[in-house]
Amino acid sequence: MDWRALYLSDQGRISRKTFWTAQLVLLGLVLMILLPILILWSDEALSTPPALGFRIFELVLAALLTWPSHAILAKRLQDRNNSPLWSKVYWGMWLVYYAISVFAPMETRTGITPAGWIVGVPLLLLTFVLFVETGFRKGQAHPNDYGDPPVE
Repeated sequence: MDWRALYLSDQGRISRKTFWTAQLVLLGLVLMILLPILILWSDEALSTPPALGFRIFELVLAALLTWPSHAILAKRLQDRNNSPLWSKVYWGMWLVYYAISVFAPMETRTGITPAGWIVGVPLLLLTFVLFVETGFRKGQAHPNDYGDPPVE
């Protein structure tokens, strides 16, 4: 599978190895973008809650990375014969989290806000389930509803 199809198409299936490789590439991209910003504006970015400008930047970055992240997760879910709708729900929840945090920070100096608990706990649980399901469990060795097994 070529890189464009890997990050821009949510059709087909990918193996765990391809999934982890694609995730590490995205993580590297995020770190290349965030580290200089954190170094230059660490007071605003690391304060509790982060400055409004940084929260808006997080929302924009999340929006830009949602589709590539969805494409990777959807293909891995399909390799397990699970609906890619779970990926849309998951990344949609992240966008809602970041959008809410722009207007109502999820945490303050005194702790996590009710909005943080309401959005954060289900998101954390779904993250754990998807992490185990897509990152550690084998895909189906035979053709399924989403196509033939990935070829390594």
